[in-house]
Amino acid sequence: MAHLVCVAGATTGATGLIFDSSTRQIVSEVQGRGIIPLEQDESALYLRVQEICNSLAEAAPQRLPEPSAFIFSLSSQVRYDSQQVLCSAISHSRLRTRDAPRLSWITRGEACWWVSDTARDAIILKIGTVGFAHAFDQSFPSAPDTWRAGGWGLLSGDDGGAYFIGRQVLYRLFEEQDGRRKRTDFSESFAEMLRQDQTRAVTTWIRQHKDTYALRIEVSKLAQAAISLAEQRHDEFSARLLRRAAAKLARCVAAVISMAQRNDGTYGQRPIDVMVQGRLVQYSPMYAGFIRDAVLRICPGQLHLRPLRWSPVLGCLQKGLVTLLNWQRRDAASAATYAAASHPLLNVEFAPEVERMLFEGAS
Repeated sequence: MAHLVCVAGATTGATGLIFDSSTRQIVSEVQGRGIIPLEQDESALYLRVQEICNSLAEAAPQRLPEPSAFIFSLSSQVRYDSQQVLCSAISHSRLRTRDAPRLSWITRGEACWWVSDTARDAIILKIGTVGFAHAFDQSFPSAPDTWRAGGWGLLSGDDGGAYFIGRQVLYRLFEEQDGRRKRTDFSESFAEMLRQDQTRAVTTWIRQHKDTYALRIEVSKLAQAAISLAEQRHDEFSARLLRRAAAKLARCVAAVISMAQRNDGTYGQRPIDVMVQGRLVQYSPMYAGFIRDAVLRICPGQLHLRPLRWSPVLGCLQKGLVTLLNWQRRDAASAATYAAASHPLLNVEFAPEVERMLFEGAS
């Protein structure tokens, strides 16, 4: 009997599960706070990992055997010092093991690749708090080289994700409030959404979110406000901002294709599955249309937009089943998705309008 503990961490939250390989069932599933090793100090990283491990233990219907392995998907690159922190946090949690925990760490893009069903060249296009593109050759993981652009954390942020859009919203509001730009319907509409006086809305909002991590999350949420203003109120600034964000995401896609071509000159001449993942685009037909138009111009006829319909934590699970328990990828995918079918938090849905806009007309 083997129990695998899988955790997919991101800026705004983490998802964890425990999988029983003998019954092929998910026996525990939780959501926790964000885990971002690139930006959190060691104590914060330790506490977040320990916290989600404890929550998984508590959510299990009965006391479980000692886990066989832990597979983490985290947004940043693997670092030895962070791995040590993870091992220590696990060892001091309710999922502790007698020996040092067997730990495997993959990036967010790799987790998304594992949970996809693609068998050809692929690019993961992540559109969440950060945006990035991560390219994989059709021979991955036998050939381990991959290429990524965008998503480098708080200080970069210029990648077309929600944090980028939210910051542009704030910049515009400041400029309209202090007179550097002419007042438009945009700032008035934003103030109405916050139910604040127009001249006080921005400063009040900032004062309510002083903590750096909380502020980043709240800034990212402003992206949804921009989407709502563009789609529901036809705000010109918001629509232009979404076009800019889509163009930045497309440049990430172009960059990883260029990097891959240095390794394989035929990359981009074969069909490429562009697997789309991220909450920001799931319910926005307008943003989906901008992304489709920007991305498909890169390699006309070769890029095929497809949805990622499962949480990246299932990619951790499939990676563990294949590399640690020696399952075939097809069997691992079938077991993971079958087990997750009854767990709504592990399913990713796109609005019907987005499905038609982004996928039906793009493949």
